[in-house]
Amino acid sequence: MIIDYENGNEFLKDNIEFLNTNEYLTTFFKLNAPSILSKSKSNYAIKCENNGYKLVTLRMQSYSTLFFGDLECINEIVSYLIKNKYELNNYLCELSLGNKLSDVLLNEYQLDFYEALAMDFMKATQISEPSSYEIITANGEDIDDIIQCINMFSSECGLNNNVSKEKVLQEISSYRVIKKDGKIASMAKIAPSTSHDLKISEVYTKKEYRGLGLARKVVNTVKNEIIGCGKNATLNVDKHNPITNHLYTSLGFKRLFSQSEFRKR
Repeated sequence: MIIDYENGNEFLKDNIEFLNTNEYLTTFFKLNAPSILSKSKSNYAIKCENNGYKLVTLRMQSYSTLFFGDLECINEIVSYLIKNKYELNNYLCELSLGNKLSDVLLNEYQLDFYEALAMDFMKATQISEPSSYEIITANGEDIDDIIQCINMFSSECGLNNNVSKEKVLQEISSYRVIKKDGKIASMAKIAPSTSHDLKISEVYTKKEYRGLGLARKVVNTVKNEIIGCGKNATLNVDKHNPITNHLYTSLGFKRLFSQSEFRKR
């Protein structure tokens, strides 16, 4: 059975208990759903439920399509999306679910998706080393520098994210930065996650300042700030990048699961 919701809040109301079975994998569902005011081919929230199995998908335009739930419902929900010409583009989910989706899309519909970003989700619960006095909170004067860093990060990761200056300005107090020569050299953002966690995102160091330990100072200081607020610190790391994996592991982060973004070839 397919339920195609009229808006994101309707979807949340009906599925919040299911989403709460794994708060980490469903964070973006909860963050994005309220912004879907009415359904369209590029903004939608859908549930498939059969014989005790359940799978939900949600897409907000300009972001990856999200999937969460049971593999047994994949064929039916994909069939519904294709038949009704819903936009899919990139999708983000737990690795085994992503691989199954990729197989169905290729074998049944000749749509070739590949794993473009493989990420380990990690969590830290304890302070391991002192914070750095060099880390400061960004302000409105840093807006252009932050947008430049976000664009460079997106380019290096092969992402096509559109940066909204207005949105960054609204969230400017969430950015922590370290400056060199009067400009941001390294930065990170504190983002909402679950009721127990805050997420470290948009970690980026400009190329000319890499190898100086700046990312370590920023991430560690942000981690300490989060833990000091009584929360756990979480983040995603490229599972194929040994440098960042070693950095986060050495700061006390532990892997919980793998999540991947798949893109159309």
